[in-house]
Amino acid sequence: MSHHRLFSEALSKFRIDDTISNWRIQALKESQQDEEKAIQIDLKRLQSEYTRNETTIYRIYDDRLNNVIDENFFKIKFNAMTERQSQISIDLVNLRSRNLSYIEEGIKLLELMKDIKNQYDAADMEQKSKILKILLQNCELKGLTATFHWNKPFDLLYEMGQNEKWGG
Repeated sequence: MSHHRLFSEALSKFRIDDTISNWRIQALKESQQDEEKAIQIDLKRLQSEYTRNETTIYRIYDDRLNNVIDENFFKIKFNAMTERQSQISIDLVNLRSRNLSYIEEGIKLLELMKDIKNQYDAADMEQKSKILKILLQNCELKGLTATFHWNKPFDLLYEMGQNEKWGG
């Protein structure tokens, strides 16, 4: 028996019913709210830093115009400050895109898990490899038996399926 068939059989033991899906969707929504709060804090911090840096850039520009600082010092400070401003702008864009993709990825994962065995069986080798990396921490093969060590929270879903099978 191939290791892909062993893994496919193990996937058939996952328990993903509507109750669990609804529970995961609720948890995902709550997690999204926490993520949004964290993103808002980061956005405020970055926007505040951007504003402070703009003030500093204008100040060193004025100092240069008034011959308070020389041209070399001005160039060094100006380049450092504008480089930091560029990085802050990139960080702001990344924060906004992270916020949009967070819940979409969670929903895709839930959809994937509902029919994981059939999707795995129909997948090509590259897709199977990606599924394995997401679900498995590691796997021990001994002859015709395999012991799967699942990543969280897949370990719980597998365990629930095992308990249901034995009447637990």
